[in-house]
Amino acid sequence: MDDIPSPLASDDRFFVYEAWNDTLRELVVGVGDGAPRAGLPPVVGHWRPEHGVSVKIVESLLPAEDALLFARLYGERCAAGDVRVYLDAP
Repeated sequence: MDDIPSPLASDDRFFVYEAWNDTLRELVVGVGDGAPRAGLPPVVGHWRPEHGVSVKIVESLLPAEDALLFARLYGERCAAGDVRVYLDAP
């Protein structure tokens, strides 16, 4: 895992979340640091308030390199059939 460079601060802890749009069958897997965020990431700027969207934390308190790797692998695992997956991580 040392071969994956991390743009995140190494001493901080991060969480991995997923945001699911049931209307469009799209998923965002992202890494957060607990700082407040206004809305969803720009990659899903086409999502609308009337879409059925749910957000949940799937893993927490991970070091930076583990959070990035987990998010990438989790996103790959969720990409199946007609589900489009976006990654929101540095």
